[in-house]
Amino acid sequence: MSADRARITGHHDDLYTAAGALEQMLPGRKFTLDCHLVGAVAWPVAKITQTNGQCPIGLTRLAALAATVSDADRLPVIRAARI
Repeated sequence: MSADRARITGHHDDLYTAAGALEQMLPGRKFTLDCHLVGAVAWPVAKITQTNGQCPIGLTRLAALAATVSDADRLPVIRAARI
């Protein structure tokens, strides 16, 4: 993990810590981080990690991950792809 990514991730975690602390200090009040804020913070991390906009994963790792998903947890096939 690069130093910039680690710092951004740390600040992201700090936001959740602050929201939780405020909820404890003010019972009954919710401090939910909206998706815009979380996405705005997460975007630089993704930009640092990925340079081509795609998640880097090899076929070997993808096959290993696929093997851990049970048939019941898989999405149904709506129509078969023509090959």
